[in-house]
Amino acid sequence: MNVTSVYTYKMGIYVNPFISFNGRTQFTTGYKYEGDSSYAISTFMDPGYFVQTLGFGYAPNNHVKTRLGAAFKETFTSKYSDLYSDGKKTRVEFGANSVTELNFKLAENILYTGKIELFSNLKAFNQVDVNWDNLLASQITKYINVTFNVKLFYDRDVSAKRQLQEVLAVGLTYNFF
Repeated sequence: MNVTSVYTYKMGIYVNPFISFNGRTQFTTGYKYEGDSSYAISTFMDPGYFVQTLGFGYAPNNHVKTRLGAAFKETFTSKYSDLYSDGKKTRVEFGANSVTELNFKLAENILYTGKIELFSNLKAFNQVDVNWDNLLASQITKYINVTFNVKLFYDRDVSAKRQLQEVLAVGLTYNFF
């Protein structure tokens, strides 16, 4: 579950000041699998991640939006604090946050959307947390659509490994009006 709210003050130029809030967690329990056994490592709001950013945004056209600013990132845990916040219930990091969104119509029936979120703690500026989401959607026929989603996630506080998710979906579409 990922919720973002951005307030931008339009100054009539390409670069505009903004303030944003982002909250991220999951709906159900997450497990780690080792051999034939598994154990819980996360649940709803454990951990919960919140990022507040103040900075400047740039939107040269309707296809590209980017924003960069100073940010606070909080990690809240209760049961799994040893895994996500060094044994503490709350961890607060100050750093830089960047979000870039792309939206391109590649053909009449093919749409690409991408979003990359980067956060770097000032104490370890060369270690960047990455959340990169890419979606390719195509309307094959009047009633059938296909989407392909690739997501890359890396947060050094969660795991030293990068996580990759790929989803291919075929769906039925019907417009009533």
